[in-house]
Amino acid sequence: MLKLDEIYAGYGRFTVLQGVKTQVSDGDFRVIIGPNGAGKTTLLRTIFGVLRPSRGTLLLGGDNITGAPPRRLLDLGVAYVPQQPSIFPQLTVQDNLEMGLFQVAKPDPHAIDDIFDRFDTLARRRTTHAGALSGGERRLLELARAMMIKPRLLLLDEPSLGLSPVMMERILRELVQVNADGVTILLVEQRVKAAAAVAKSISVLRLGRIVQEGSAVEANDPKWLANAIYGPDDDRRVPA
Repeated sequence: MLKLDEIYAGYGRFTVLQGVKTQVSDGDFRVIIGPNGAGKTTLLRTIFGVLRPSRGTLLLGGDNITGAPPRRLLDLGVAYVPQQPSIFPQLTVQDNLEMGLFQVAKPDPHAIDDIFDRFDTLARRRTTHAGALSGGERRLLELARAMMIKPRLLLLDEPSLGLSPVMMERILRELVQVNADGVTILLVEQRVKAAAAVAKSISVLRLGRIVQEGSAVEANDPKWLANAIYGPDDDRRVPA
């Protein structure tokens, strides 16, 4: 599905990603974890074409997407939910979803109905202005809008940020179902234990490099996680 080969990227003269190399299989649910400043957000922005890598190669299936703009990535079925709020608060829930259809060359006329069937919480509030939604409902709306393009690869940057544990669990349950429906997921998340519990695989990013990768079984081992994130000589506990 996705291959990154020696990716270097950053901002101006400041290089954040220092030769990232990994592969994400079709149908995987990969969680990217690591300390603050490790380059997790930069990695997603580079994959989606918001940042152009200075070196390295990005492949999506058989397509070379190195430096491709977001418009090209959308056409190839890649959706991105950034960490920063991206809804239009002055528009209704349904209007926000319709904005998602503008990104599709041949939109499915049943797409919005399908989304409301899937996200009953949003269906009940379809005429509500998005600005009146709770934080968790807004995150659901962002996820739902990303699903409007019927993605093959979904990139998410800390969707649980600022949410209660209950709402975070709801978001993760939705992502598990999305993955079960055949969408490959690449999730950046700070709440490590909760994310690791639903992941199929995990990558640990530290100082701009992927320093360790493992299976879902390894990802649920607190000692493995602590060593991966902080190194074997650090006795800090794994983040919640």
